[in-house]
Amino acid sequence: MTGSNNTSSNAGHSAGTPKPALTEKATVATFWRRAQRYCMIGIFSAIATAAYLTPLQKYFTMGRYQHYGITISIFGLGYLLQTIWSWRTFTKWARISYLSTGLFFSTVGMTFYTNPWLDSRMSMQTADKEFWKTIFIAVYILITIAIVSIWLKWIKEERGA
Repeated sequence: MTGSNNTSSNAGHSAGTPKPALTEKATVATFWRRAQRYCMIGIFSAIATAAYLTPLQKYFTMGRYQHYGITISIFGLGYLLQTIWSWRTFTKWARISYLSTGLFFSTVGMTFYTNPWLDSRMSMQTADKEFWKTIFIAVYILITIAIVSIWLKWIKEERGA
């Protein structure tokens, strides 16, 4: 039989273009793979937001910065759990990026929680406390710069540069 090789299932499409259903499936699969990189972070971001919006001070005594510390720690926990969840699929720099970010947020949260005197409304500010505030700020700025450089290294690795 001579003529067109097109059958009724792919009639109307040129030989080199995929069927729309296959393209949609591929798009959904790609989206799902990418979303798995962030699912725990998203879940724990929602939990942290709920903790932030809940007036925890009505249930037990705590300062404002302690409340912030709890929410920041929950957010950091999301990064740590995401690293564990995606360990096999992450590259070395992805693991380092997520672990360092999770540890950073968890440490900041625990610093806020364990040092309620950081809030000037909670305690009398002394020269020693002001000095420690400055130390905390300087250390966290330096750690932030290090984490940003780690994330940039990971981005460079993923782009193949």
